[in-house]
Amino acid sequence: MENRQITGSRLQSRLWGVRGSIALLKNLN
Repeated sequence: MENRQITGSRLQSRLWGVRGSIALLKNLN
């Protein structure tokens, strides 16, 4: 259970990072 929660948090952090990068690119353009 704990391992699944850790992997889930990591996936969420990666998704947020991708969304943030896309938002920054849109702002620059």
